[in-house]
Amino acid sequence: MQIPTIQLKRSIKDRILDECIQKKPNEACGFVWGTANFSWIHVEAFDSVPNCASNPSIQFSMDPVSLIPILTSKIGSGLEVVGIVHSHPTAAAIPSHEDLLTSWHQLPSHWIVSLQQPTPYIAAYQYVRLEGVDQDFSHSMHYRPIPITIIQG
Repeated sequence: MQIPTIQLKRSIKDRILDECIQKKPNEACGFVWGTANFSWIHVEAFDSVPNCASNPSIQFSMDPVSLIPILTSKIGSGLEVVGIVHSHPTAAAIPSHEDLLTSWHQLPSHWIVSLQQPTPYIAAYQYVRLEGVDQDFSHSMHYRPIPITIIQG
C-alpha cells in the first residue's frame, strides 16, 4: 500500500495550530477537508469540533450535536473529509493506544498536534489494519507516518 504525501496550505496549518493552542490544556479536535488519491492528500480546509469528552485534557470525543452540521456543510463543494485532527497537550505527536481504537480509522489520515514542547508539532498518520489479526482491535491496528509538505495559501 502506497503512503500518500500531504500538501498542507500554510494558512490551514496556522488555523489548526491556533485552535489547538487555544483549547490547551484540553485536547482540540476537528476535521481536515480536501481531495485525495493514492499518492497525495491536498488539504483545503479545517473545521474544529467541540470536544465533549468526560476528561478532555487527556482524551477527545467529538460532540455529536455538532457533527451533522459540520459534516454536511461542504456537500457540493467537491471537498471530502481527508483526515481527523486532535491535539496532545502534554504528549508527543504519536498515536496512543486509545487513538488506535478510533471509529474513524478508515479516513485517509489521522493528525496529531503535540503541544508538549514550546513549538507545536504536527504529525499525520495512516492507520492500517494488520491482516490475520482479529483478536483485540487495538492490536490489529498499525500506523504509518505520512509526510506533510507545507505549500503557499
